[in-house]
Amino acid sequence: MGIDGLIILDVVGHPIIQSGFRSCTPAYPLLHIEAVNTALEKAAREGQIDPVLSVPSLDYDASSVCCHVKHGELRFLCPVTGDLDPLYVFAFLKTFIDILTEYLGHISAETLKENFDVVYQLLEETLDAGGHPSTTYSNALRDIVIPPTLLHKMLSVAGVAALTNPAMHTQPFASPIPWRKTGVRYNNNEMFFDIAETLKATVNKNGIPAVSAVWGKIEANSKLSGTPDLLLNFSNAQTLTDCSFHPCVRIQRWIRDKQLSFVPPDGRFTLMEYKYTPSTTSQIAIPFQIKPNVKLESSSATIDLTFTSRLTTRSLDNVEVRLYLGAGASAANMITTNNSSWSYDAKTQTLSWQIKSAPASSTFTLRGTVQSLKHLRPSRAFRVKFDIGQHSFSALKVEQLKMTGELYKPYKGYFLASAGVGAVQGSIQWWSRHHRAHHRYTDTDLDPYGAHHGFWWSHLGWMLVKPRVKTGPVDISDLKNNPVVQWQHRWFFPLTLGFGLVLPTLIAGFCWEDWRGGVFLAGFLRLTCVHHSVFCVNSLAHWLGETTYDDKLSPRDHLLTAFITLGEGYHNFHHQFPVDYRNAVKWYQWDPTKWFIVACSAIGLASHLRKFPDVEIKRSLLTMQLKKLNEDHEGMDWPVQSDDLPVVEWERYQDEARQSQLILISGFIHDVGHFMDDHPGGRRVLEHHIGKDATSAFFGGIYDHSNAAHNLLATMRVGALHGGLELVHDTAVPPCLQLQIVKWPLAVTKRRRREGLPDTPIGSDPTA
Repeated sequence: MGIDGLIILDVVGHPIIQSGFRSCTPAYPLLHIEAVNTALEKAAREGQIDPVLSVPSLDYDASSVCCHVKHGELRFLCPVTGDLDPLYVFAFLKTFIDILTEYLGHISAETLKENFDVVYQLLEETLDAGGHPSTTYSNALRDIVIPPTLLHKMLSVAGVAALTNPAMHTQPFASPIPWRKTGVRYNNNEMFFDIAETLKATVNKNGIPAVSAVWGKIEANSKLSGTPDLLLNFSNAQTLTDCSFHPCVRIQRWIRDKQLSFVPPDGRFTLMEYKYTPSTTSQIAIPFQIKPNVKLESSSATIDLTFTSRLTTRSLDNVEVRLYLGAGASAANMITTNNSSWSYDAKTQTLSWQIKSAPASSTFTLRGTVQSLKHLRPSRAFRVKFDIGQHSFSALKVEQLKMTGELYKPYKGYFLASAGVGAVQGSIQWWSRHHRAHHRYTDTDLDPYGAHHGFWWSHLGWMLVKPRVKTGPVDISDLKNNPVVQWQHRWFFPLTLGFGLVLPTLIAGFCWEDWRGGVFLAGFLRLTCVHHSVFCVNSLAHWLGETTYDDKLSPRDHLLTAFITLGEGYHNFHHQFPVDYRNAVKWYQWDPTKWFIVACSAIGLASHLRKFPDVEIKRSLLTMQLKKLNEDHEGMDWPVQSDDLPVVEWERYQDEARQSQLILISGFIHDVGHFMDDHPGGRRVLEHHIGKDATSAFFGGIYDHSNAAHNLLATMRVGALHGGLELVHDTAVPPCLQLQIVKWPLAVTKRRRREGLPDTPIGSDPTA
């Protein structure tokens, strides 16, 4: 028993391409096409159609079933006669769709019609006459069926059939490994792995998962020459279940050691698929929360949704919230917050809410109404999709990749390691060992060039004088296992002589016939300037500038240091966020290295640039700003506190005002005698209010004074009027705000006096 054939239908259910049904009547494929179209018409919703349909037979044909899947706007059908596992058929359909995607890119009716010849050849090669899958490995297929290219199409249109004959360009596939052809060669030998996981969970109204499972797959892209044999180790691999593998994987090695041993295919492939099921006591935390509020009426409904991200460091991308509104829903009118949009599909009665990016701890809302022809019965559950970059629910990580069978020569790595020696700053291993120790033991005796010993020690002394304490231990096992690093470390001194002195001398001598200039200018003078510039990172960057993000250690940020060190002057940022490729977070701050890396990334020469989360950077910045504000507040010379002022009666204030130039404002008595000469424009106003209450005049009656005037006035306080106001004792409140606070209680007190009522005791409610 086998698969009878394959049929591809377009969006309206018409056949585009079908394989040859040799052992069936001509009406046989038409019966299956009609069965699928009829089932689609009867289905209330498109997703409710059964993937396996029973098809009634004619007199000449046996009973059969039709297995079908939808891909984009197309539908792929496989008629099957006899006893055959449907999973076998669906696996073939998935494989064939993957092959078409690899050959044609986006699969649509137009691309299939433009490449009829390629699709027919793939049908013939992947499914033999007996209905059994034949050649399904892309490496073998590419040697038989040439992928469509622009040159291939141009030659076909021009009628040069001989040049487009596959027999002239292909050779029989003769590799002993069916998924990998022989003679593969690459200039840059690389291997990429991408772990993609999908969380499927049912969550209750409180956001707690009732059932959850993670389905993951490991996508690989092999660009390795020859026939390499790889061994891939994972961390946390023992938690994976229901694993399925590419045929290249040796199953027994995985069962025994939980390691993947394989000879990879050439190009992209799925290495492994797996399932991770958390225990009942440690369910996976859902990274968001939805609070719905749906009010149903006779012919409409009001919807209010709130979406909140629970993540603290990452963002949720491509979020989509879908709600089935039920039969009868006719229209929707919604309002969303920024960076989100909504749509309504009248065909499926589904409301969709899209959020392009939800930053950490952000909140979005969707509000509006839905119109209906009858009483709505919306679904009680939401469907939510989202992406989280660089995140794994199962905590699965690639730990180590070992390769045998091939010895690649990393020419680029050796060249860059040799050229880097020209700076004469030590080998990669030596420099990295000291740099890691410096970050780990900053400002301690274990720091190789600790700034706490003094400026000149951190600049030069640590190299000229043997330290009393040995540099602290750090892990450099990764460098010891790197053949390029070890080669450079072993041959450092000969390479230093060649690239640091001999090469500059030869260039200057042969190009400009200036051998002496090559030795002294391009050699010794260049090295002297470069060395002192680098030494300033250890000394000047720990001495000059601001502690912008953290003041526990000595690293600082300063523009002058950035110019001297070619961008390494924002050293406080570097120590606080060492994994970030930037030294200066602002685009305009002087950091040529950052600009160079960004430029290389723009043209494809650099990738996977690592950045610390912006919210954490901002949090550190605000923490230091608040700390400095508090220090400035505590260090200022504030006026005499309210508790220390003498409290006097109105009569005594009148008597004192006859001898001194005293003015009452907001219940405080101020001595303005020494201020008269400094304020000649307001002298007459001040003299007029001596011995009086000038609150109304100060607060807008004559002039509404600024905060600076309020603060200056507070320095002239010499007393407080009894019963005039409730004094403000909080020293954290500036004097200008203290005056604003006491302004209105004083007005109430003056009203009570005019009405003949007694003064309000201090500390009581003045409005009582």
